[in-house]
Amino acid sequence: MWSRILAAAAAVMLTSGCNAPSVGVPLCMPEDIDGLLVRIDRRAEAESTLALVRKLEARGLRDPVAAAYDFRILPNKPVFHFVLGSGTVDPATLLAEAVASFGGKRRKDQQPATFTKDGVAFECVDFDRGGGLVGISGACAFSDGQVSGYGVRTDGGDASDALKYGAEARRSYRSRAARHPEGCRDVQSLAERATPSTDRDGVAREVVAAILRYNCKALAGYFQAGSEDFFRAHVTPVLREPRDPGEWVCFVLGTLGYPQSETMRIKALEETAGRALLQVSDWGDKAELALVRDGSSWKVDREWAVRRVHDHRVKLDMAALASTIQQYGLATGGAFSDDPMAITGRTHLGATFQRGLATRASTAGDVYVALGRDGKCACVSALSGSGEFLMIRVDRESWTNTRLQTPPNECPSRKLRNDW
Repeated sequence: MWSRILAAAAAVMLTSGCNAPSVGVPLCMPEDIDGLLVRIDRRAEAESTLALVRKLEARGLRDPVAAAYDFRILPNKPVFHFVLGSGTVDPATLLAEAVASFGGKRRKDQQPATFTKDGVAFECVDFDRGGGLVGISGACAFSDGQVSGYGVRTDGGDASDALKYGAEARRSYRSRAARHPEGCRDVQSLAERATPSTDRDGVAREVVAAILRYNCKALAGYFQAGSEDFFRAHVTPVLREPRDPGEWVCFVLGTLGYPQSETMRIKALEETAGRALLQVSDWGDKAELALVRDGSSWKVDREWAVRRVHDHRVKLDMAALASTIQQYGLATGGAFSDDPMAITGRTHLGATFQRGLATRASTAGDVYVALGRDGKCACVSALSGSGEFLMIRVDRESWTNTRLQTPPNECPSRKLRNDW
């Protein structure tokens, strides 16, 4: 785990273009806080952090500096924001603004309390941003006679976290700012990062970031105009429960195993002037993403996205059946069957399928079961609405999968390559 984290950190430093800050650019917010939080360099967070800066400026504070952070081992969910500016503002006023800026509600049984760190008074309070553990949040504000600001810890943290990280962020800022008398470029860097990408790789990183955050509203902006109606026409028939088709597309893309957006490597598997099928990868994750040219920018290929929805629906049905078939094999000592009645009778679980292997003539979504030559394994196959063939091979110990461009011709004796 730690080797991957260190490798990812190294990749952030080596990444060029729109991700890592340029060497020598004086950013006064620290790269990490307490070794746990790492500064975020993604467009969506740059936009939200800039909004906090503008509110701080409206209070008369000058030369603002700000940053958002998330946990190294739990990326894509910002958990700490920090903003400050030169000048003096009553901490109680900043604290109230911090809570309001994050859509929070102060608890009735919680009153602000004052704590001292490094000789500076921090006024802190816990608040909620909705229900559940992720709604628990805390904020601390300060004014030390030279700079004023606040830190907010969200998604399960509290005021004690906000105090700890806020005090360290302030201390690090003061040290770094002293080394840059020409001023800090944090806000300028945020403004540059908040500018929407139009190049292929920049758009790919922003799309993956939205998918990993499960920000379906942001992701919708990366599809061509009219995609909402397109999804309603082509995704809704696949669903078996009332759902928003656009959100279902968002969910399915989130199951594809995308790597961290800032550090992922991008490789074109297929590319024309109007379309690119990309492979994005890091040291452990690999996934595909299809983009199409849309004017001067790129968008997610909505037809490709719908095909992934079809694949996902079939995979769910196949996985449920594969589990039932494996239970049958375990109950019989490793002898498998392609008889739905026998499997249902032995497992007491409904098993509905057709015997044999899926073919070009199969109805998309229909599931087939075929036995291996020795009867010691079974294969579940189907033709997806995407046009690809999907297969799961089951034996007593495991099940493996593959996807095929052509119909399968047998249930193989060897395990499959797990390339879903």
